[in-house]
Amino acid sequence: MFPLTELAGCICCCDEHTFEFCPARTWDGCRSGLKPGERAFDDAEAWRAFYGMTQEQFYNLEERS
Repeated sequence: MFPLTELAGCICCCDEHTFEFCPARTWDGCRSGLKPGERAFDDAEAWRAFYGMTQEQFYNLEERS
């Protein structure tokens, strides 16, 4: 028998950067601590605001020298 961490392990990198459909959410093993369907932030714009970055910084649009 395989443990849940092997069958449905967490695929999120941390509690802030989470995947909405992480398989570990079904057994409360996700690093996010969120239930299936819950999101830490709804969209990229919310992440940009959270980090206090300009659109150029967040989307890597700044001119490169």
